[in-house]
Amino acid sequence: EFYTQPVQSSVTQLGADIYTGDNCALNTGSGKREVVVPVKFQFEFATLPKVALNFDQIDCTDATNQTRIGVQPRNITTKGFDCVFYTWNENKVYSLRADYIPTAE
Repeated sequence: EFYTQPVQSSVTQLGADIYTGDNCALNTGSGKREVVVPVKFQFEFATLPKVALNFDQIDCTDATNQTRIGVQPRNITTKGFDCVFYTWNENKVYSLRADYIPTAE
């Protein structure tokens, strides 16, 4: 007998430089704040991809020496997603930049 497993392949794209802009809205106020940056994929995926994000640049300060920032994908489609940069408490974020890797099977 001979058993085989189906070949699984995935499609991956690389994306860079999702940027909040200088002196973004995360630089003022306190509490939870966010900046949403729409991202369009270079090519449309056939199926819904998973998106991994990582920080490329962090420019922020906080008087208590605790940096509170995050980045997450939201509203993922086969054509793109919204990249959500956020902070909370008393942090002042001048700018953030992230890279992304969408992968679909």
